[in-house]
Amino acid sequence: MENDSKNTPQFYQEEDYNFPYHHLPQLNNGSWSFGISWFHSLDYLTLLEFILMKVRQKNAKKILDFGCGDGRLVKELIHEDENETYGVDISKKALTLARLFCKDENNKIFFEGINNLNQTDFDFIVATEVLEHIHEDELPGVLKDISEIIKIDGHFLVTVPSIVRQPMPKKHYRHYTLNLLENHIREFFVIEEVFYLNKKSFFSNLIRRFLHNKIFTLNTSYLNKFITRIYKKYLFYGNEKNGLNIALLLKKKT
Repeated sequence: MENDSKNTPQFYQEEDYNFPYHHLPQLNNGSWSFGISWFHSLDYLTLLEFILMKVRQKNAKKILDFGCGDGRLVKELIHEDENETYGVDISKKALTLARLFCKDENNKIFFEGINNLNQTDFDFIVATEVLEHIHEDELPGVLKDISEIIKIDGHFLVTVPSIVRQPMPKKHYRHYTLNLLENHIREFFVIEEVFYLNKKSFFSNLIRRFLHNKIFTLNTSYLNKFITRIYKKYLFYGNEKNGLNIALLLKKKT
């Protein structure tokens, strides 16, 4: 990578893929395991479980994970019954990890860039924490490309970090308000549902510090089950003022 690109969000994201951190936390049939030391395990497991819930609700059969990274979500989706799942990303390093974790030995699941994708007519496309990595000038073209490969009656599920989540890491161009996100997607999609996920509170911070801190990391099955129940009941969903993530379920604009 050239020196003049070392201050871009893409550079910092590519550096993250030196280790497949998305694969640290595990869903474990609804009883979460929080990984070795990734502080954002709770946030990420919330997003994974929310996405899987929406895929099942819509009975999606042909799914694309746009910006699939190291293949963490695809790994979950390919275990769902009777669906075709694909992933696309621009990072060769991330795709190498994705193919290893998902055993894509013949390169039939993962593709480098949407233009290399040999599938169309998806009934469900997911972009999990992706739009914030894309420069403002490139977003309209990316969203247009997505709209062209989704079925008329298909769904596009987007999750992004909200402005509640601070500080903003160097790998992000922006964090979102609902209004800004609406402005970005309105040319190609209409909103069907809005959700705020991962409630920020003193309680949620206490749980994180209890599980992962400078002295120790706790990761036992009984404790995980207890924390999972508490988090899902009180902290899974938030609102405009305290939700760390915004999720939109979208329909193609006709």
